[in-house]
Amino acid sequence: MSSLLNKVKSWGWVKTLGLVLGGILLALAAGRAASKKAAADRKDQRAADLLNSQISNEIQKGKKLVESAQKDKDKAVELHQASQKRLEQMAENNEDMDSIADRFNSKRVRRSG
Repeated sequence: MSSLLNKVKSWGWVKTLGLVLGGILLALAAGRAASKKAAADRKDQRAADLLNSQISNEIQKGKKLVESAQKDKDKAVELHQASQKRLEQMAENNEDMDSIADRFNSKRVRRSG
């Protein structure tokens, strides 16, 4: 099973497909991080409005919104760090792809004769 996996991994198009899928996942993760940050900003604004009111019930709602916004901000930071890590992994894979291309280009592709 391991030899089959290594053989499949050695095909160039499989690695290229993996890089493309990794790029798509990276873009999706970055989008999720941005949307979480935007949601946290909206919650912060709403919480500030509630905390400035004179009604104790709204003040309690505002405090809960502040906590929820902080959780969203923490999640956005985690997603951003995960996307950065994935980007670094893609850079390493890209170096591998460059070395594969160099090896392929250095080989004699066509035979004369």
